[in-house]
Amino acid sequence: MKFLYTIFAFLLLTFAANAADFGVVDYQAVIQKSKAFSSFQSQAETNKKALEAQFQKESAALKTEEQNLVNARPNLSETEFNSKRAAFEAKVEAFRNKYQQKQTEFEKNNNEVLDTIQNQLKKAIAEVVKAKNFEIVYNSMALAYFDQSKDISAEVLKKLDAALPKVSLKKVA
Repeated sequence: MKFLYTIFAFLLLTFAANAADFGVVDYQAVIQKSKAFSSFQSQAETNKKALEAQFQKESAALKTEEQNLVNARPNLSETEFNSKRAAFEAKVEAFRNKYQQKQTEFEKNNNEVLDTIQNQLKKAIAEVVKAKNFEIVYNSMALAYFDQSKDISAEVLKKLDAALPKVSLKKVA
């Protein structure tokens, strides 16, 4: 069955390639070489390091508090110890929830910026396609071979960089 799908896809691509003028874009390369993606990567790395530093600081404080609780146990009644332990466990749970929320926010912010870049990439492709009167554009990753003269990746990158030279990534507070 998979073989039939492969043949059908090949025939469809062959027919489409013969029926219309087409272009080819290396989507991944265009995104990775773009100024906007470079801007995104540096901001994401900075945000990630800040988030990790904050996590390490709060984690160290909790470890110190835990050690203090363990050291104080011989001097506390069972009731006092259980009360302090319950309060500490609540702090640990709040820390976990806070960190998980920040991770989720970090990922959401990253995805929003990546969506912005991808949307602008689609617009850049559309501009090049319109200028060249192409009817179809293929992702180069889907093709085993193509004539390099059909590759419009450099033109698309130029348009993408002109339209979106940098992006702003929200910091996780």
